[in-house]
Amino acid sequence: MLSNGKTTGRIIPGARIRTNAMEDRKVMAYNVIKEHMEKYLEGQIAKHTINAQVFIKNPVGVAEHPDTIATIEEELGKISEYKDKLAALNAIGYDYHEEELYKDRWQKSEW
Repeated sequence: MLSNGKTTGRIIPGARIRTNAMEDRKVMAYNVIKEHMEKYLEGQIAKHTINAQVFIKNPVGVAEHPDTIATIEEELGKISEYKDKLAALNAIGYDYHEEELYKDRWQKSEW
């Protein structure tokens, strides 16, 4: 749009105007955010699980962790915290079926 409020008026023959383009972007953004959040939380759970396993299997005193039991308890607390967050994310229950939505459009050439 120009500063005087008019558009350039360029029309491309055969071009389709998609009124739901913003909704499509929201669907994609939501699915990407949710997927990456799940991966992040699962990664944190795995990291703290491995830390707890290492401390349990090798209870050798480390300068930064003089109290082995307290350190394992901290790791268990972090595991449960991230599991709770993952459960809360999945409990939201708001999921788009992106594949079906976009597969139909690609096949019908609505893009």
